[in-house]
Amino acid sequence: MIFQHGKESTDYGMAVKLMKKSIELDATADKWLLAAATDRYLLSKNESQVYGTQYERNQGEPWRLSDIDTTKITDEERIEFGVQTLAQQRERVKKMNS
Repeated sequence: MIFQHGKESTDYGMAVKLMKKSIELDATADKWLLAAATDRYLLSKNESQVYGTQYERNQGEPWRLSDIDTTKITDEERIEFGVQTLAQQRERVKKMNS
């Protein structure tokens, strides 16, 4: 992957495009990177993430899973992309805050 972080939606959109091409060229490429770039892209556009790769916390507050639309991606698809299931993500938040 050339880059995964940026400051604008176009940066994240480019990361998604490049990661899709990477997977097209090499089926063994890490699909988690595409899931994370997709979630960052959606969040940068003030939309809900779909995979659940992004967590956040405001200063002085506990960690939480960034806004997520749980209707777009199934747990089976999350697993295919190397992402934890929704239940595992929620458990992770508990552990991060303990």
